[in-house]
Amino acid sequence: MTPHWGGVRGLLLKHSYGGTLTFYLAWYPKGGGTRQHKLGRYPAMKLATARTEALTLQEDLRKDPDHLVKKKQAQDDVQTFAVVAANFKRLYIEKHKLRTARVIWQQIETHLIPTLGPKDFNTISRKRDLTPLFDKIEAENGPSMADAVLTVLQSICNFQTLRDEDYRSPLVRGMKRYKNNPRKRALETDEEIRAFWTATESLGTYGALARVCLLLGQRRAKVNLMKWTDIKDGVWTLGHAAREKPNCGAIKLPPFVLAIIEAQPRLAKNPFVFAALQGRGAFNAFGQYSRLMTKREQETLPDMKPHTVHDLRRTFRSICPKLGIDRETAERCLGHLIGNAIERTYDQYAYLDEMGVAFATFARHIQAVVIPRPANVVSLRGERAQGRRARTPA
Repeated sequence: MTPHWGGVRGLLLKHSYGGTLTFYLAWYPKGGGTRQHKLGRYPAMKLATARTEALTLQEDLRKDPDHLVKKKQAQDDVQTFAVVAANFKRLYIEKHKLRTARVIWQQIETHLIPTLGPKDFNTISRKRDLTPLFDKIEAENGPSMADAVLTVLQSICNFQTLRDEDYRSPLVRGMKRYKNNPRKRALETDEEIRAFWTATESLGTYGALARVCLLLGQRRAKVNLMKWTDIKDGVWTLGHAAREKPNCGAIKLPPFVLAIIEAQPRLAKNPFVFAALQGRGAFNAFGQYSRLMTKREQETLPDMKPHTVHDLRRTFRSICPKLGIDRETAERCLGHLIGNAIERTYDQYAYLDEMGVAFATFARHIQAVVIPRPANVVSLRGERAQGRRARTPA
């Protein structure tokens, strides 16, 4: 400990056992004894700044010996963004057991607290604080992330509005950065499907997962979280978590799909079919493998436009009518709700067999596209259909 550092009486620089250097100001209150107040850490706080703050604090204490006590009381009365965010986590995220709780809090900790954390929540300004912040998020992480964080901040502001009648949110309409146009991309031709199949052949776990997404038309997250225990006697039970979108409940897996699943390695202590490359969780390297898939597809089909895994779900639905799968069955396969609320209340039939036929029909179609039969093999069904047409009178 070095007293009176830099010519300012009472300015101290403490060196901890861990190597941290911290500036303090020592002063002597009336009644005896010595007290110390932390000014800041070196090198974040420079010596010149420490001297200035020490002199300012000494003058404030000379005028009012209770200056620090009053300052702490004032700070306790101020609700900082960090305090409000902690309350939001406890009283909203955890209370309602949000399915996306981990992602929401990660966005708050990563993008909001570092800048807004110490600020008085009621004085956060759109022009001074939020516009520069979201400009930075957009520049570093893209407009989609900026909008995701904006949505979280909107929830926090709404949360505070319900608890403080004097609070007025700085957010207004039109602050979003990303123009959300509905996607229409699907694999449109057999050539695109074959290019996709060729590309996923060498992409390991991701490739297998993407193929199952195409063959079953299910959401990526649901396929990604498939567990070995969810499959029994060739039937995959999807399950349904709280606040999760509806799904088709259970699927009789076609042999073509079951073969892909059974080919996945069973890792000790990892319950997931499509396991993470490291650790015990589900596969999580979607970003890098998605870009790699696009690159491999364009090696086979140079003009092929990029697509997402979710576009495979749209591909499934678009092909169903071509295969004679009726609308209601195709929608049920995707897990979409059919009929009004009253119909859904009374119709508790699972449609497992009907959907099973549809999934099997679709799998056979994709198998025929990606694994064409030899030229000397003729479809009897096709020959019989041609014979019937030939015998039909004009």
